[in-house]
Amino acid sequence: MVGSHKFVYDVWGDTVNQASRLESACTPGRVAISGATKALLPSSFELEEAGTFDAKNIGPTRRYYLT
Repeated sequence: MVGSHKFVYDVWGDTVNQASRLESACTPGRVAISGATKALLPSSFELEEAGTFDAKNIGPTRRYYLT
């Protein structure tokens, strides 16, 4: 929570950083997800492996595209 007169909420942390890195490395018009997110999705989602990329301050990160 930020602010003393008006409450404003913001999100920080590794999850937000990883999402930002995935978005930056994504092909426009596609949705990229991490390997950790892939593991949580049911098999009804169709995914395409998109390789790995070097995410700043995170290191090599495997990503997948939703198809």
